[in-house]
Amino acid sequence: MIEVFLAAAVLGQAGIQGPAEVDPGRLAVYSVEAAPEASSAWRVFCPEASGLHQEDVAAIFEQNRNLAFASPVPGRYVFVVAVADSGALTLHDLIVVVRESPGPEPGPGPEPIPSNWRDFADKTAGRLIPQPFRSEEGKLIAAALRKVAADIGSGALNDARAAREAVRIAVRDALATVEAIQRWKPFSDAIDAELDKPPGTDRTLADYAAIWSAIAEGLDR
Repeated sequence: MIEVFLAAAVLGQAGIQGPAEVDPGRLAVYSVEAAPEASSAWRVFCPEASGLHQEDVAAIFEQNRNLAFASPVPGRYVFVVAVADSGALTLHDLIVVVRESPGPEPGPGPEPIPSNWRDFADKTAGRLIPQPFRSEEGKLIAAALRKVAADIGSGALNDARAAREAVRIAVRDALATVEAIQRWKPFSDAIDAELDKPPGTDRTLADYAAIWSAIAEGLDR
């Protein structure tokens, strides 16, 4: 149908003014130059698969000189405007591409695991806790630390002081016996001493979650 329409007239060179690409749903205005006494008529051909028609995406105004266009469906749209002036008919055409919708912005990735805390936990536990307790009980503590880090991530813990207390409770429950708790006390004291160093109280919940995840990595070695 477009080919037959174009064959009936001269194809103009001046063209249609307006953007060749638009975002879905974004309004764009197109115009064609014509003498004041000329008349014009627009056609918009939508992608066949879209199910849209000209009246769904376009509105013509200012004596058919301008066309407002917006479509929610990505694809190629063909604009044709016929301009009749002094017995001559000129056609102008333009392909307008409605771009694909941009995907959602990626969320922030997980906090990087600080290797210094991982190494510190591994070496400190190896120095202070004898085997087989270093390996067997270390894995229990690692699981407890990961649980607290997960609670921070889910929002169940939203206060740094409460989070540190939650770690103490989780580790105590994981070790279960007074003997095991006493065995790991030097390790706990060493970790607390490091945590109290600068930036200390300036750490955020995300910082603590990353630190405890790193310590868990070290204890799993």
